[in-house]
Amino acid sequence: MTAEFKNEKIRLRQHEEIKRFIIDVSWTYLLQKRQSEIFWKLKIFVNSAKLVATGIASSGLIALLFTDELWLQIATTTISIIVFIVNGISRDYNYTNLYRKTHKDANDLWSMRERMVALLYDSKYSLRSPQEIETILEECKGRREEIYADLMPVTHRVLKQVKKAYFTIDGEDNHWEFAESVVIPDDLQKLYEKDCYD
Repeated sequence: MTAEFKNEKIRLRQHEEIKRFIIDVSWTYLLQKRQSEIFWKLKIFVNSAKLVATGIASSGLIALLFTDELWLQIATTTISIIVFIVNGISRDYNYTNLYRKTHKDANDLWSMRERMVALLYDSKYSLRSPQEIETILEECKGRREEIYADLMPVTHRVLKQVKKAYFTIDGEDNHWEFAESVVIPDDLQKLYEKDCYD
């Protein structure tokens, strides 16, 4: 096996490995991005509910100073309990912090995806040696593992939504083939116009 042939085999392997890396990171990015959007909506909902319930409870307490209506006492007590529950939820589940965490993780994954697309470009047009590409690839794999180890879990609903958008054409799962066409630029999908080596 000539050195040139061996180099081309390495470049083909690296090209496929980088593509799989991009697909994997893009998938995880979409999951975290979608989950962060849900946390953002929950944060707005909980804060709004707290504000409204607190306002209503305060109005009811003020009204109780001037009247002794039974229905007003029951309504004020019920709303006060709701305020207590909403405050408990917002203390236990700080949606602002959850949003910030998932949003930051999504941004880190997007940066990594962009770095790998640039590396794929370098691979295709031989702008870096296979050794340089291997070094960068290994470094990015290590960084990906660090990020993955600290990711927030996503809900089943988010998983289904992203899977449908990412892996499915007309209701049929096509997995990597469709994902590749979504996240890999057309001109970088193949190392050569015609695959010379298998």
